[in-house]
Amino acid sequence: MKKLLTATLVLSFVLVTGTAFAKGPMNKATGTIWMSNPDQMTSFVAFDAGVSSPDDHGNAEYSNFTYPADTPEGYLHYTASVLCATVSDMDARYMYQIPEGFPGLSGLYVLSAVHDGGTSGTNGDTYGHTATSDLATAMSWCENGTGVSNYPITAGNLVVHTH
Repeated sequence: MKKLLTATLVLSFVLVTGTAFAKGPMNKATGTIWMSNPDQMTSFVAFDAGVSSPDDHGNAEYSNFTYPADTPEGYLHYTASVLCATVSDMDARYMYQIPEGFPGLSGLYVLSAVHDGGTSGTNGDTYGHTATSDLATAMSWCENGTGVSNYPITAGNLVVHTH
């Protein structure tokens, strides 16, 4: 009985933690930054499980303080799950889909690209994003890169972690 209980607990732990646990440490990008032109903020964590891996994951929160929206805040604000991440050296790209509730924007896939300048704070860091309504295009951008609109980072920090 004790062996059965132990085996059940181990199996449950593996199922709950998922395949990412078994693969060891993943490259990731994390950060909370504020930007200008327009006034916006993003907070994110994106885990890269390997080239074209369905195990990429994470989340992104985004706010655009100058974009009026029918939200409790009165401006564009949402959270979304990361669908793809590519992390190498000091650069990362991650992609997510804007959730329901934002007419004209919901359903778009957003690709964000970040560069870690290597120091704490905003010195040398960059952030940009672009969007498409096509999932295949978004996945290609995430895996291979594309041009993005960069925004001046005014505060915060982002970090690219590679193993």
